[in-house]
Amino acid sequence: MGKNDTRRNTPFHVVVVGGGFAGRRAARVLLGGNDEATCTVIDEKGYFEFVPSNLRCLVEPEHAEKIVMPHHVPATLRNRLRTWMANIAPRKAHSAMEEDKHHPNEGRVKFVKGRATQIDFRKRRVVLNTDRKSAIDGDEKHVAYDYCIVCTGSTYASPIKGTGTDSESVVECRRQEIKRAASRLANAATVAVVGGGTVGVELAAEIAGAFPRQKQVTLVSGSATLLSRMPPAAGMYAARWLTKHGVSVLLGQKVAKEEDSYLITTEGRKVRADVIFKCTGGQPVDGLLHVQDETSQERPPVHHSLGYGECSVNPFLQIEQDWADGRVFVAGDCVPGGNCEKTAFMADLQATAAAQNILSCQSGRSMAPFPQAVCFGKPVAPRLAFVSLYKYSGIFQVNDTVIGGPLAALGKYVLEWLQIRAAEERIFSHSIFSALEAASVLAAVTLFGK
Repeated sequence: MGKNDTRRNTPFHVVVVGGGFAGRRAARVLLGGNDEATCTVIDEKGYFEFVPSNLRCLVEPEHAEKIVMPHHVPATLRNRLRTWMANIAPRKAHSAMEEDKHHPNEGRVKFVKGRATQIDFRKRRVVLNTDRKSAIDGDEKHVAYDYCIVCTGSTYASPIKGTGTDSESVVECRRQEIKRAASRLANAATVAVVGGGTVGVELAAEIAGAFPRQKQVTLVSGSATLLSRMPPAAGMYAARWLTKHGVSVLLGQKVAKEEDSYLITTEGRKVRADVIFKCTGGQPVDGLLHVQDETSQERPPVHHSLGYGECSVNPFLQIEQDWADGRVFVAGDCVPGGNCEKTAFMADLQATAAAQNILSCQSGRSMAPFPQAVCFGKPVAPRLAFVSLYKYSGIFQVNDTVIGGPLAALGKYVLEWLQIRAAEERIFSHSIFSALEAASVLAAVTLFGK
């Protein structure tokens, strides 16, 4: 059943490390599930970025104004309605006006721009880096927790993902980084995309669609097929679309040598490239999950972090070693193991399950394992994915079923529209997205389940 705490109806504080999809979802579930919960969200970047739309920004740089935004206080429909009802209740007009100025979760959640470097399990606190200028907001060097969720995500080669900055205007700096990359691409005559997964295919399609027959685009993949982690029909559809739109697709070849203006594959093929985009996968940001203990096998010293060699995550997404006291959870791309796809959809599901288990711990209820907790009792999470092929075509996967064409493109557009507005905490957009997500999971595990 996992390690459980039985303190009921008492205030508790959760530190969420990471402000991406998993971190924001976890904070929202916690704040909406228990009025006594407060959260600190620690994020090194200091902004939210809708990563699935980054590739569109490289051909339409103005799109970065929409998808890179400051962090907004997570809201829930219940708290919004509660504030609204409080404002229309009989009271002095002045008091109602003052109340309306405040966000329903104001004071319950705090964003800290900084890098979490260690977890101090003995004192139950997350240690922050204080070496860099502007590394953290204020004078805090550590943040205490009753529970902690590690949602540090993954990295990817720039400019596909941002890496954070010490600048005060972090949002504008990230937007400018994207625009500089878009300018380099616009001025290039030849482009090489290395990697035939989701990111490589989408990027090659964006370039081919935005600059039809204007640039020589080559996609190089070491796999024998495109989109090798999806059903074969997805890779075949993507290959046909790319070839039709003038992209040269080289399969079963890796990059053996790279120079300033060209690269050479393992098959001896020379590919000219004014710009090279490396799309060969991301790496989990697992610094908090690396062991640094030199003394104790049972309980870590004060400044100790977990590691793959020493820690393990149980089915409740909870660090199961005794010295973690059952209070540290993991969600998103940084979860150890390769059983789940590293997608925004999966990060949302894991964060929801981990946050719900924290609420269960606090209230004395039994925790539920992942993915059963969020997949209607099914032991395997559904595989749901969209792949854009520029604006007007795409691929939609639901388990082993693949749908290609304009309908998939429309689905991806609606998904982006809702998620961006949910990130801006437009409450009804978030409620609609949550309902659609639940309906999609239900359909995937019933109608499309094996």
